[in-house]
Amino acid sequence: MTNTDTKNQIITINVEAWGVWYYQFDDQQKQTLARYLVNRSRADAQRLLNSYKGIAKAKVDVAGGGNTLPANPRQIGIEISLQSLSHLGDLVAE
Repeated sequence: MTNTDTKNQIITINVEAWGVWYYQFDDQQKQTLARYLVNRSRADAQRLLNSYKGIAKAKVDVAGGGNTLPANPRQIGIEISLQSLSHLGDLVAE
């Protein structure tokens, strides 16, 4: 919608905008996360990760079906994946 006030030479244009933001983790942040996770139970690690800034949803798997994460942070792998953005297609104006 556009409004024009010719007397005061003002044009007002209303626009709708949207965007997608995502949080990136560098190697140092991943190493810090791994240190936070040492010796934690699967459930505790899951709670910690799901409350961490920038993480929308975390999944914790322990090799061999165990319940406790390793004591060595180098044995804890952190994988980051972006969620599908296909659900945003409806927001795009045509």
